[in-house]
Amino acid sequence: MATALAREIETAPNLRLVQVWTRGGANDPKPAVERLDNDFVSPLCSRTEANATSPALGGETRVCEQTLKTADIYIIAVTDDAIGEVSRRFEFPADSVVAHTAGGVEMDAMSPEIAHRAVLYPLQSFTRGRTVHDFRSRVPFLVEGATAHALQTVRAVAAALSDSVTEMDSEARAQMHLAAVFASNFANAMWSAAEILSQFCGEAEKFRGAKAPLAPPPGRDGRALASVRGGAVQNIEKYAYPPRTPDCTSTFDLLRPLISEIAAKALEMPSPRDAQTGPAARGDVETQARHIEMLAHAGSEIAQNHPELAEIYKKISNFIWKTSRKN
Repeated sequence: MATALAREIETAPNLRLVQVWTRGGANDPKPAVERLDNDFVSPLCSRTEANATSPALGGETRVCEQTLKTADIYIIAVTDDAIGEVSRRFEFPADSVVAHTAGGVEMDAMSPEIAHRAVLYPLQSFTRGRTVHDFRSRVPFLVEGATAHALQTVRAVAAALSDSVTEMDSEARAQMHLAAVFASNFANAMWSAAEILSQFCGEAEKFRGAKAPLAPPPGRDGRALASVRGGAVQNIEKYAYPPRTPDCTSTFDLLRPLISEIAAKALEMPSPRDAQTGPAARGDVETQARHIEMLAHAGSEIAQNHPELAEIYKKISNFIWKTSRKN
């Protein structure tokens, strides 16, 4: 994460930054060094294949330098449960700021020996190999500082990265992190479930004999899914989202316009509740019952491989019904 942030800084603050930890791979800081006019110092610790493991840090092998590089701020970018140990591993300069980047971890999880503790949390999802475009406008930062100096420093770093910087204490930030899990991780999990449910294994005949043509998803060749007549199975196999297994055909591409539209509505309307549609919002109990039967039907591949989906469907449907009712 720290490298993803550093890579986006166009004009670094007049600070020397040290990344206290790196997970390796996509977080290798070397590409960011030149962008920061040498104000970004390479990480103190990095993953290696030839050094002792740290059980508290997930058993991963790492090597650490023995001497701290001089810096104004040290950024701890590690898994949440490792923040405390990493913060206690070094004797940081008394006047330097030490900040972690986790949304759900309180600031005081770091060593109390660090006077200028801080949090520099980017409220965004980062994936290896993918760049967040328009970073300044799309990555809000939540910051916190144990002292005025710590807060001023993380504000300066955040302002160099983003147009949106908000001071928020650990309790409020933890609640925002929880909301982000629902908005991001859980939403993406539902799309993954939709991908599973849109796979047809050994049932290619279901695509034959359709009466109406299907429009291609945005950005696709107009020939891709122009019709499901005749050679539609080959058409889908060639152009649709790659199936997870050789004997399965995925029609997830047919859902992409729906995902795009519902996401746009949720962002554009006053509240996501105003965009809610579907059988649960309508109170259509018969359709819901059929869906649950499809998910829970004994002997079905879905019920065998993903038995939790039926219960998830029930609980989310109940939540939709309660939150979408008009008073």
